[in-house]
This record gives sequence, structure tokens and C-alpha cells, in this order.
Amino acid sequence: MKRLKKTVGFLLTLVLLFIGAVNIYAEDAGIMCWPPWPPEPETPVTIHKIVGTGGFTLRDHDGSQLDANTIKDLGNNAYEYAGPEVIFTIWKVKADTTLESLKDKSDGQLNKEFSKVGDIHAGGTINLTDGRYYIRETKQPDTFVEQLGVPTILDIPALDDDGNRLTCIHIYPKNILVDKPEIDKDVREKDNDYAGFDIGEEFSYFIYPTIPVGFENYSKFEIKEELDKRLDYMGAISVSYNGVALALDDDYTVSESEIGAAGGGFTLAFTEAGLAKLAKGRPADGVRKYLEIRFNARINNTAEMGTEIENNAKINYKHKFTKEKETDVPKPKRPKVHTGGRKFIKVDAADNKYNPLLKDAEFVVKKQVEGGFLYMKQDEKGRISWIQDINEATILRLDDQGKFEVRGLAYGDKGQAFEYWLEEIKTPEGYIKMKDLKFEVKQDSYDCETKLIKVVNVKKPRIPQTGGIGSLVFSVTGLGLMGAAVLVLRKKGRS
Repeated sequence: MKRLKKTVGFLLTLVLLFIGAVNIYAEDAGIMCWPPWPPEPETPVTIHKIVGTGGFTLRDHDGSQLDANTIKDLGNNAYEYAGPEVIFTIWKVKADTTLESLKDKSDGQLNKEFSKVGDIHAGGTINLTDGRYYIRETKQPDTFVEQLGVPTILDIPALDDDGNRLTCIHIYPKNILVDKPEIDKDVREKDNDYAGFDIGEEFSYFIYPTIPVGFENYSKFEIKEELDKRLDYMGAISVSYNGVALALDDDYTVSESEIGAAGGGFTLAFTEAGLAKLAKGRPADGVRKYLEIRFNARINNTAEMGTEIENNAKINYKHKFTKEKETDVPKPKRPKVHTGGRKFIKVDAADNKYNPLLKDAEFVVKKQVEGGFLYMKQDEKGRISWIQDINEATILRLDDQGKFEVRGLAYGDKGQAFEYWLEEIKTPEGYIKMKDLKFEVKQDSYDCETKLIKVVNVKKPRIPQTGGIGSLVFSVTGLGLMGAAVLVLRKKGRS
């Protein structure tokens, strides 16, 4: 019996030694064969996210979950946000670690010095064993600013007022919500992004900034306009909000370029009174283009024919919880304007080529309007106007190769052709005046020699001359002979 007990005891010792050896090997290999005994206690921690349009303080929170009404009562449009766009990263740190000692460390440095427990999205739950933890918000939308409540240090276990361990913990870091303003821009009329104009023709741009949520906390809201060098700034600024005109100096101030300046523009800044009006009158979400800023411009003679001229605008703004920021019109929404032209060559109908006999031809351009035609007049800078008096119209003349052209004529908003007419006002000597020639201007009508329009003149026909000096000699001689014959006959009659 004693021998049996010794044998069983020996075998049990071997089993325990074997189990210990396996455990040591498994831990060294990073393999968990079974949970430690007794298991470490874990506490579920849920990290919520509160956002709102201003600062708020959650006082005397005991780690319990808050309902929607309690969150709303924090003020400044507070509500709970949940979703993967906000991520919190959690590290387990040493028991004596302070929040101040970690604030300047990057995420990479924290990963090297401490054990990263994991990432959790807003509204998510993670189980944490006892110890000290550092929690940092590592991802958020750019409209969430001014983090409140994070980074933070969390100690587990956490105790209630009676000294009992909390079986679950809810924490509520907060962000100020700054809804980013947007800006759109149109040309000629609302919701139009393409337009064609003559060089020198004045037209309007329309700028539409949005007034975002939380605008009552904005301290700066400026609109900046800087035109392309191929455009002249023509002023005539007006501002309306919800259809009501705002007043210069009272609601906004303007610093602008000289009228007519190429590449000019302005900065329009809303005053404190103007900001208050914008905040108070903000319409419901989804309503667009209620703040309208209008000004005029024109295409100048540096524009390339058939080339779109894009135009941008910017907002400089500052929310009291953010640094100054800037945003501009998204590229697909930037309006484009254009102008076009046409090239011609004068030719003889006989051989379809130019010859120097055609050099004195002169032309004017006209367009049809209701009730007749208007004639093109260009000033020394190529700016076009349309007049009724043909005698005041700009005259087009040939170069030494018989070519001439017209630049700066409008064509359709989406590149469609516009029709014009060429009228010959001086016909080369020896040629018949040509009929008015209709031609089109469109995006590619000016761009290459193959688009040259041939302007044809026909020579006058040659008719043999009658009644010259030779005919007169023969006529006089014939009449003389006839008279002599009559005299002879009379003499014979008398005898």
C-alpha cells in the first residue's frame, strides 16, 4: 500500500512538472493554452462622442450612460455622434504616467514605449483589464475641432461613491462641430457655368457662399475674388441675403481693384452686424444660394480665341474655436467664359487664289437682330460694340497675302456656333461686288489655316467697244461721199 501511494505521488509529480514545462514553453512561444488562474477581471468601457456648435461641460459624471435628453441639455446643439469616422486609440501605460508627459508624443512614439491595446470607433465598447490607460482621438472629420475630454487618462478599476467597483464605464469626450462653409460660382445667370461673350462685353458673375451650422460663433467671413489676367474687373458689386439687399459699410466692407484692371478683384468682409444678420437668417439645411454676391467683368484682348477662361473665388473664415481657414470653389463648379473669331482670304473666282488686283477690298462685320442688322465697331483694345450706322463700323482690310480676320466674337455657351455676316463696302476695281457672306463662329473656328473662309470676287466681263474714233472717221467719209453724189445728180438734172 505504501509502495502504491509512493508510485501515485511520483506520477502526479511528473504530471505537474510536465504541465509546468508545457506552460513555460507556451508562454515563451506566445501561445495561450488556457486562461490564467484566477482570470484577470475586465471592465467594459464604452467611448461615446458628443458634438455641438459651442463649448459645453459635463459636470459630476459618474461613469454611467447618458440618455439623449441629458446630452441635449448640455446646450449648443449637443448630440451624440457614433460611427467609424471617429477613432480612439488606447495604450496601457505605467501606473505613474501623467497626462502632461504624453501630450507631445506622436502615436508612433507611444507605440514604442507602451502597449497599444487597440482602436475603437465612437460609440464602441472595449474590455480593459485593471491598470492605467491613455486614450487619444486619432481620427475625426475635419469639421470636428477643439477636442474636449481627450486625450485622457483612465484608471481601472473605477469606484463609485460607496467604494464599489464599477462593472462598466461610459466616458464622453466632446468636439466642437464647425460645419465647413462651401462656395459656388455662376456666370451670366444663376446655375449657369458656361457663357460666350464678345471682347469688351460686360457680364455678371454670381458668388454663392453657404452659411454653415454654428455660424453664430464665426468671427470672420471674407469673400476673395481675383480674376484671371484675361478678364477685366468692372465692379458693380451688390450683396443680397434671402432676397434682401445688404448695405455697404453697415453689413459689409469692400476693398477692390481699379475698374477696368486686368486680373483685378476685391475682398468683401462682413462686419459684426453683417455676421449677426447672416447667423440669424440662416435657412433650413439643404436650401442653397441664398447669399448672393454679384459683380461685373469683361473679356479683354489677351484672351485666346476658343479657349475657356476659368474663374475661382475663395472664402476666408474663422470660427472662435478654430484657426483661420480658407476654402474655394470646387474645380468642377468653376464657371468658364470664352470668345472666338474667324479668318478669311480674298480670292479671284477664276483660279481660287489671291492676286494683288484684289488688295483694295474692304469689309464690315454685321449681325442680325430683330428689325435688321447691327454693325461691329472695335476700339484700339479690340473691345467690340454693335452700332446701327455702317459708316462708323470698323473696316477690315487685307494683308499682303490677301488675308484678314475678326477676333473677339461671342459663340454659344456650350460651344454652339453663332452666325455673323461679312459685307463688302469697297470692291476691287475690275470686279463685281460680292453678295453678303454669312459665316459661323464657334470654339474651333479660329484655330488653324484650314478653317480659312475664301471670300470670292468675280471679274467684270469684257464687252467689245463701239463708237470710237475709227467709226467716226468712216462715218464722216461716208457722209461726204453721199453729199457729193447728190450734187452730181442735181447738176445732171438741170442740163
